[in-house]
Amino acid sequence: CKKPEIKLLCEQKEESSFDEVYLVKNYPKDSVKFKKVMYDFNRDLLTMNQYGRRTFLKPHKNYFFDFLFSVGRKIDYEKNGCDFIYNMDIICTVSKFNRHHNKKDTIIYNFFIEN
Repeated sequence: CKKPEIKLLCEQKEESSFDEVYLVKNYPKDSVKFKKVMYDFNRDLLTMNQYGRRTFLKPHKNYFFDFLFSVGRKIDYEKNGCDFIYNMDIICTVSKFNRHHNKKDTIIYNFFIEN
């Protein structure tokens, strides 16, 4: 079993916000192990003074109907970055925001893998 590799594909940062997209290679297929990898990787969000979102993608597998959605482009996140993101490749999103009514930071994980 290879160790998961997480690579930043693209980012938009401002003074107080961020939006980042990562490619996750060799991610564990077991949802419990995958969640642990995500929690460990995103630990820095606890101390960041910024709010935003991180999106994690799995490497794209070619599907018969790709040509309908990709407008003839071959989907390769490492070569093309974030030009086109296929929704079925999203395996996790992490959002950090501030709930103004209680003045506490909130981090929400949405996992899109089965098991």
